[in-house]
Amino acid sequence: MTRVPPDAADRARALFGDFIEGRWEETRGELHENMRGHIDVGRIAHGWARTASFFGGFERMGEPSARQSGDYTVWKSR
Repeated sequence: MTRVPPDAADRARALFGDFIEGRWEETRGELHENMRGHIDVGRIAHGWARTASFFGGFERMGEPSARQSGDYTVWKSR
């Protein structure tokens, strides 16, 4: 059984910070190796820009939490 890593909330906070600041290489580094093989920094930047165009700029992040979903750790902000 896979367990949620103890640093998952801190990693989520850092990941969203990288997104907000446009640190695409650091963002990409947090992805699972299977995803990194398919996504370059240009695609990440483009995806973030598209998301912002649909939903608006990032305003705030609540306290992150993590849970297990099958073999994956899922992060969310409350």
